[in-house]
Amino acid sequence: TFLVLISSLATLIAIILQLEPVLWKICHWLGSLFNKLKIQGQEHIPRKGAALIVANHVSFIDWLMITIAARRPVRFVMHYTYFSLPG
Repeated sequence: TFLVLISSLATLIAIILQLEPVLWKICHWLGSLFNKLKIQGQEHIPRKGAALIVANHVSFIDWLMITIAARRPVRFVMHYTYFSLPG
């Protein structure tokens, strides 16, 4: 039981330290669970450096689709009224 506790603690620390890739995997799993995605133009998104990705419409799942397609850390800008919505 001591080894299980140590192993669980080490796993938790590793997940916390590598949270972004884990969240990306979860988002990718959720997106592929609900949608059949066809990603085009992914090669145009640079792996490093600044990039501006703009969705062509407003939807409450755009963040998920962009996160899945980008395969890199993504930050979002939104109107404060959306940010203050519950959930």
